[in-house]
Amino acid sequence: MSRFVEARVEQLAGRALNWALAEVVGEGAFRDYCTDWAVGGPLIDSARILFYGDPEGGGYVAYLASRGTSGPQGKGATHLLAGVRCLVNAYLADSQGRLRVPAMLLEPGDNASDDDRAAPRSAP
Repeated sequence: MSRFVEARVEQLAGRALNWALAEVVGEGAFRDYCTDWAVGGPLIDSARILFYGDPEGGGYVAYLASRGTSGPQGKGATHLLAGVRCLVNAYLADSQGRLRVPAMLLEPGDNASDDDRAAPRSAP
């Protein structure tokens, strides 16, 4: 059985972020949502995610059109990465942008802890 750790969505990338979005959309196998537009793009389009330039330092900020800029957001170096993080923040992370991910999926530099405080929200 895999050990789960708490991580911040803004720090997730690669396998851990792909796993998180697979949880959101209810797919058993995770796909390359965060770098392949053919996979992640349709989800961003159907969720009506909008973008603006990140004023705090390059990249983009994504938000759900239905919730506006005061709702869940995602930041990333690319539109796709920001959009995927936005979806995970909106439907899986807690209100502080934290969620529990399998430790084996984290990459060096991902910000995670063994803290048990975060409980994921269910997707609508």
